[in-house]
Amino acid sequence: MSNDTETLRSERMLYEAEQAGLKLAIRGRIIAVVLITALLAITRGADRAPEFILAGSLFVLLGIIHYRLIGTSYDRPWVKYAFITVDTLMLSAAVAFLPAEPGIQLPDIMIFRFQIFPFYFLILAIATFSFSPGLVMWSGITGAAGWLAAFFYVRSGVENRLDWGDMPASPTANEFLQIFLSPEFVGTGTRLQEASIFVVVATLIAIVMLRARRVVRRQLEAERSIASISQLF
Repeated sequence: MSNDTETLRSERMLYEAEQAGLKLAIRGRIIAVVLITALLAITRGADRAPEFILAGSLFVLLGIIHYRLIGTSYDRPWVKYAFITVDTLMLSAAVAFLPAEPGIQLPDIMIFRFQIFPFYFLILAIATFSFSPGLVMWSGITGAAGWLAAFFYVRSGVENRLDWGDMPASPTANEFLQIFLSPEFVGTGTRLQEASIFVVVATLIAIVMLRARRVVRRQLEAERSIASISQLF
């Protein structure tokens, strides 16, 4: 068997591993979305339950569509990138346009005081199961970009912005809290730090995947070499 044929076979095996991992990730994504939706609907009050259920149902529907497309004639290399992008856009749009707490009419910038950013890591986790370094890096870049785009959009609506630079050099507890707890405090540096960490995590995972793929290729090459020697004798 020629080297070109064996190379194609190796690439095919890696591609099938990507597809199988992506299907597993989508199943996990659907389960996670259902659990999170149920938890939010129960804990955030009956008045907000319908919007959480609607949002969760939309994410589940997208997951089912993606799952059904994998391995079909409609599947293309860019499809998985498109679905990850849509997930990121939907989450970022929710951060940018939905009110932080409709019943109290909080300033929009207060949405960034809630634990929203960890949801982006769910999207990154889905990409990780795909065994595709490119998809992981794409998730990291689009996630960071979506988070910062939502932040700067909401930040633009704050008239008298306060930031970390407005803190006194050696603030007292009262001075610190007065600025930090102000509805006009935006915390730009914190958002940039979160986005940077997200990209770094995605990069590290992508590097690990690249190394793992190289190990698999070397193993397959070693097996081919052993098979060739065995045929000679």
